[in-house]
Amino acid sequence: MRLALTFLTAAAVLVGATAANAQTIDCGRIQSTHGRGAMFRHYDATVALEASDTTTCDEASQILSAWLETDNPAQGEWFCQSSHGATDVIGTCAKGTAAATATGEFEVAIEKRCGGVRAFSTSCRSARRIARRAARAPRRGGCAVVKGHRLGMKKGCRISGYRCRDRKVNARTSQIRCLRGQRKEVNFRLRRAATA
Repeated sequence: MRLALTFLTAAAVLVGATAANAQTIDCGRIQSTHGRGAMFRHYDATVALEASDTTTCDEASQILSAWLETDNPAQGEWFCQSSHGATDVIGTCAKGTAAATATGEFEVAIEKRCGGVRAFSTSCRSARRIARRAARAPRRGGCAVVKGHRLGMKKGCRISGYRCRDRKVNARTSQIRCLRGQRKEVNFRLRRAATA
């Protein structure tokens, strides 16, 4: 027991000495906004590097950017984690005697399951309404048209500011994707009833 306490005390002294030798460097900003709807991702952050080794600001910025792009916490020798709470720190990556912190804003599309409809940056009520309207025939204010043996969207379909397009899933089903701007998206399947 005494040996374990001695070891922990020595480790604490070593960490304290390393932190005392470390300096905090302002490494500038990293930012990116890309994707649409379900693929939307945005970050705008200031990078601070606390290092007592040979880590550069470029390396720290690249590691943080790669992590924010992929959500993979393992970035080579670096390990990254999110920061939750009232602070504006969006995460930290660390390796050996270096740590890089990103402070700023981070947004990704968050999926809402609304029955048979998936919504991103849209309320379930609006998403279901858009799906219902799009599934109507054009003469009833919708966009659903027959394409072979399946239903799909007519070309240039617009419902409440959303542009809707279809992708064939199988002979009777289409996947519908409706986008509005960069962030809002509604997804649902459109099936044609089997005929006797």
